Amino acid sequence: MQKAVAYIRVSDQRQADDGSSLVTQQKLVVTHAASRGYSVVKVFREEGESAKTDQRPKLQQLIEYCQANKGKIDVLLIPKIDRLARNVHDYSNLKLKFSKFGVRIESVGERIEDNPVGRFTESILASVAQFDNEVRAERSKGGMVEAVSQGRWVWKSPLGYRNIRYEGKGTIEPDPITGPLIQQAFVLLARGNMSAPRVKEWLAEAGLPMSKSAFYRLFTNQLYIGKIRAFGKVFESKSPLVPLASEEVFYKAGLALDARKAQAPAAQLSADFPLRGFVRCECGRLLTGAWSAG
Repeated sequence: MQKAVAYIRVSDQRQADDGSSLVTQQKLVVTHAASRGYSVVKVFREEGESAKTDQRPKLQQLIEYCQANKGKIDVLLIPKIDRLARNVHDYSNLKLKFSKFGVRIESVGERIEDNPVGRFTESILASVAQFDNEVRAERSKGGMVEAVSQGRWVWKSPLGYRNIRYEGKGTIEPDPITGPLIQQAFVLLARGNMSAPRVKEWLAEAGLPMSKSAFYRLFTNQLYIGKIRAFGKVFESKSPLVPLASEEVFYKAGLALDARKAQAPAAQLSADFPLRGFVRCECGRLLTGAWSAG
């Protein structure tokens, strides 16, 4: 009797939590194995993982298991090719890797024979899986572009905001707890009431500790003035995504982060570059200037 292992996968965490899809897939491979007279020695269940990459926990365990049991496993059962990979290159590499362990891949839902026609069909099915994945990704990006053009933030909320659904669509709004703290931090820094290190300490004392780099990114993120920079463009935010700082306060706070550039000593001033360290780029950084040598 030939020995088999099975690999089943769902990419949606909700499906993983529900378990119904995995149960269905497992029934398919077990039933198929019984009809072929295979003995299923182990089933690898991948829960909530995309097939865009082969760096999946259970897939890696499967590879290690087949390698450790080289010559003892005859077949790898999968419900469909797209459960194993959604990329032609990844599928080909995986097939080659398993073949080195003496394991052939057998798709339950796609009967592929080991002959020229079967191998051609297999490559077509792997290409279809990749095509479907790329179409989904393009549609997802198109949906995100549309959402951002409507003034919505569709990613994880930055500090001071929280993710919500507004009129049935995802966006963010000021967090009632952390929002006022971030708002006050901008004011304290812009007015010079506190130095940048002291504002950082004040935020930590208020329950918002962060690294120095995260602190500096906070005060250069234009989302806090209602500007969403994404997909090579700048979009204006719409309610309930409202700014936590005015543009005047935002840019003054940014200048206060670097007192050396904000108040350049006379030695740094030059008639050739009068705006150096004064004018700010759209990205939030202060501009500089210098003559090239040579």
